[in-house]
Amino acid sequence: MKKTQKLKENIIKTNPIKELVLPFLVSFLTVFLLIYFFPLLFKNKKNVSKKEVVTLIEEKNAPKEKIKELIELEKYLYVDPLVLLKLIDSGDKRIVLVDIRDSLSYKKAHIKGAFNYSIDQLKKDTSKLNKKKIIIYGDTTSSVLSKEMALLLINKGIDTRLMSVGWNEFRHFKNLWVPESQWGEIDVNKYIQTNE
Repeated sequence: MKKTQKLKENIIKTNPIKELVLPFLVSFLTVFLLIYFFPLLFKNKKNVSKKEVVTLIEEKNAPKEKIKELIELEKYLYVDPLVLLKLIDSGDKRIVLVDIRDSLSYKKAHIKGAFNYSIDQLKKDTSKLNKKKIIIYGDTTSSVLSKEMALLLINKGIDTRLMSVGWNEFRHFKNLWVPESQWGEIDVNKYIQTNE
């Protein structure tokens, strides 16, 4: 009985210590670290003057010829979706739009006039695409598979381009590729075929 009473007294005595002293110590250590230790992390960082920034920018100039060449290449590699809409409206039969997404996604919805091809199909037979201008699109802008497909077709001598946006951007994020002044004029749904 005496042991139980002493134990209770000890618990009562230690609770105020845990409730008052421990939080104080944690707060004190936090403030100490913020005031004294944190600035030491950045002590060796020096302030960069405006002149140094200008010098760094001037020293890091990329070769103008390479930039010009890259822009020229990208101009021929990518097709702007606004241009694609005009091509669809024109009904030009020389243009073939290739959707490389999985067949289930294609069946659910795709850009009007697009054909669904897998990379395996194109490895076997590209006869339907010869003497045509091919525009490829995948799920997203950064689709690696669409670039692989384009490379495959280019290696087979077929004129191939990539749409500069992917399906998701084309259908769901027109504000990324349609100028704001034309948001009310362009109805993207007019260019989408759904089977839902």
